[in-house]
Amino acid sequence: MFTAIVSHEPSMNARHHARVCFDRCHQQGWQGQLWRKLLERQEALLNLHEVAQSDAVQTRSHAGVRLVPIDQVLGSEGRCDDFDRAFRPLKRLSDERWISIFCARDADVSLPLVELIQVNDRYFVRDGHHRISVARWLGQKEIEAEVTVWRCRESQAGAPTIAQPVRSTKRRQPPTLLPLLRQTARQLVSAFQKLPALVHPAANQPAIQGG
Repeated sequence: MFTAIVSHEPSMNARHHARVCFDRCHQQGWQGQLWRKLLERQEALLNLHEVAQSDAVQTRSHAGVRLVPIDQVLGSEGRCDDFDRAFRPLKRLSDERWISIFCARDADVSLPLVELIQVNDRYFVRDGHHRISVARWLGQKEIEAEVTVWRCRESQAGAPTIAQPVRSTKRRQPPTLLPLLRQTARQLVSAFQKLPALVHPAANQPAIQGG
């Protein structure tokens, strides 16, 4: 299928339009990445190997061809630094590949299926990053893909899997604020009890007898 993309010669107008679209897509990806760094937000593609380790993948099986929602494709097997979470290209090194796929789509040239790996309800790209990038830019909602399913270990007898945080069984310590409030209340009561003596000191002194 790749030879079909290479052998297709788009017109100058088609290539110019594809170039303009790539530049806009790349610019949006670069600007988005800059803002995320300034705001300290992490929205990069998920790394398949890190997710596989944390979710304790046990079995892998081929699931055949499926129609996959593109917004569920959230990660990559090995190109997490080349695209953002919306699959906008972050590097210009892949511009010719992106443009050739865009032109092939524009000319209704058949493209090979993308290869995805499913872990729970998320999909990771093994092959076809540029095809997904172009499809998303064109507003496509679903994409046909060869899917391999990685199944994770389920928790047994309430024991957490690796991906689940272990909850502490220790009882919480009582808050230290309550004793402080009690001490403050006692001090206030004691102060109010002494208030009459401070306002009328003569009432507490013995009467002076005349001579």
